[in-house]
Amino acid sequence: HFPLPRSHLLSAALSCFTAMDLIENRILVEVRNDSTHNFVFDGEFLRSGEWKAGSHKAIEAQALSVLEFESSNFKGVAGAVWFVDSEDHDVYFSMVFAHPRLQTPSFTCFAGLPPQDLKAELDVAPNLVQGEQVTAPSNTCSWVAAVIGNLTVIKVTICVDLPRYSPPKAVPPAPAASSAEEPSTASAPVAEEKPKVSDCTALATTGTTSTDVANPEDEEAAKEAVNQFFNQTRPKDALDGFFRGFKTVGGSVVAGVGSLVASTVSGYQSEGGLGVVKGLGTGLVGGAAIAVTGTACGVAQIGRGIANTPEALRGRREQRVWDSELGQWVDIDLVKLEEQVMEEGSDDEGEGNSSGSGHSPSDQVAETEFYDLLKVKPSASAAEIKKAYYKEARQCHPDKNPGDAEANAKFQKLADAYQVLSDAESRKKYDRDGKAGIQEGNVKMDPSVFFSLLFGSERFEPWIGELHLAMQTDQFAKAMEKGCLDEQNPEETMAVGDDAARSLKRRQLHREVHCAVHLREFMNDFVYRRELAGFEQKSRLEAADLATCQFGTELLACLGEMYQLRSEIYLADELIGRFSLTKQVASIKHSSQTMRHKMNLVQNAASSLLRVKRVHDAAKAAVGPAVEAQPSAEAAPAAEGDAAAAGAAAGAAA
Repeated sequence: HFPLPRSHLLSAALSCFTAMDLIENRILVEVRNDSTHNFVFDGEFLRSGEWKAGSHKAIEAQALSVLEFESSNFKGVAGAVWFVDSEDHDVYFSMVFAHPRLQTPSFTCFAGLPPQDLKAELDVAPNLVQGEQVTAPSNTCSWVAAVIGNLTVIKVTICVDLPRYSPPKAVPPAPAASSAEEPSTASAPVAEEKPKVSDCTALATTGTTSTDVANPEDEEAAKEAVNQFFNQTRPKDALDGFFRGFKTVGGSVVAGVGSLVASTVSGYQSEGGLGVVKGLGTGLVGGAAIAVTGTACGVAQIGRGIANTPEALRGRREQRVWDSELGQWVDIDLVKLEEQVMEEGSDDEGEGNSSGSGHSPSDQVAETEFYDLLKVKPSASAAEIKKAYYKEARQCHPDKNPGDAEANAKFQKLADAYQVLSDAESRKKYDRDGKAGIQEGNVKMDPSVFFSLLFGSERFEPWIGELHLAMQTDQFAKAMEKGCLDEQNPEETMAVGDDAARSLKRRQLHREVHCAVHLREFMNDFVYRRELAGFEQKSRLEAADLATCQFGTELLACLGEMYQLRSEIYLADELIGRFSLTKQVASIKHSSQTMRHKMNLVQNAASSLLRVKRVHDAAKAAVGPAVEAQPSAEAAPAAEGDAAAAGAAAGAAA
């Protein structure tokens, strides 16, 4: 036997693959629909292969329909297809199939209710066994593989009674029972129950409180603090581990060199030449220790990142999100998060300085001038007062009425009224004593109101929520009002800072959940009812309305850009591949766009803050002859201020 030349072996291999491509690879699905629903084609995800030419893409009621797929490439046929009833669009028929060459085909289907992730079912579908009858766990359909081979024939039966799909909705929390209804439990001591947290994520309540870690004798708190530190420093994957490791190593080397230089200089200043030698030796020992320790920590971070990579791949595949504080991948269930936010209540609740939660509104008040200015009843809630102030203040805002002294004076009166009525203590005094009970200049303004009036973001709030910059300013203002930022008491200041950070994170979570819920509800007509024309019309009307707001064009463009970029990243990740060039290009575009918005925010922050100060000063100014004598140019914004605020608005929204 003589060895064949390499060219002959290559030709033989190519001929083999060509022959396999010519071999038939088809899946034929016979669907017997015993129900009264006519199913129409709704969507597909074909990983390989295609519909056979002339194949019928519909499943008629109480009839036999044939669906056929074929492939001419080496991978064979694989994909997912789903149908929906033609009338109410709430009954589904879905199926996933794979018929790879040289491997056993797999198949599963669902009738009535769709699976939570149909694409994921493609990877876990059970293998077919010829002649074996399989019934779905829901008992709504069954199938049997009549033939398995190059042509695989599957016979599916859809049952008569099929459940209808209802979109998941959050259940409002039950009202707390009054103490009068529970007399038997009043005397029994009950352990304090911690607030219930959604099991899908703990983003709003991570971390220990400052009082827990302040007690060194509490071993449990100390152990929790150590675990929290390790969780927060845990890299999510190998790439993150390399970044963290190199950052730690680089920082330790710089710190070691700094220690060496500082020791040498200190020794020279204290003992001259001999001190240089001593300082050099001390610096070498200390710097080497710092560098070695940092290098060890950096290597450990790299090792942790490599060890966590399999979990990261699994987490991304299962559509989970990395929580940097918990140090783990968490599931995001919007319904559970919505219930958690509803249970926690408004972000303003418990903040007695601005919410009005510490004051019970009443119809019996000393005077109603401030309520009349806002056109609300004395019994109005804090939310109603805030909404009324937005509405009235926009009509007479100095930006919309340049040079109009009357509008400017009314705007200042509205600001004075809102400052009093938005604060629980000042509103209580006003209701009891009228204006005489309000100390001049001792009222506070909600920073979010200023940002909303400045950027026109109140109308955009369902889409972008309360601006993060406004939330940060609000938290800082509340800490200042409580007098907790004391340089002479750093421990108390640090504790207040930790509480403010937790509160800010909770408010940010609420912001994200509210925006996600609004987007879900806005898209219901398209997603669940397939009303494409109505959805497009509603979207155009919404965009036109948003564009009429102050800086609405800039905010709308920013919002559209971000939604488009995020959708491109998601679709590339789902349909093309996580490491595909398309996904990387979309991610780079998103990163550059985010950086550009941040740069715009920084560049225009100074001008925007000047505008905030101008509005704040106008709101605090007293109404009277002195105000009327002020030049109108002081209240009217300059053109360059408008441009700066527009850029800052887009940056803050991004």
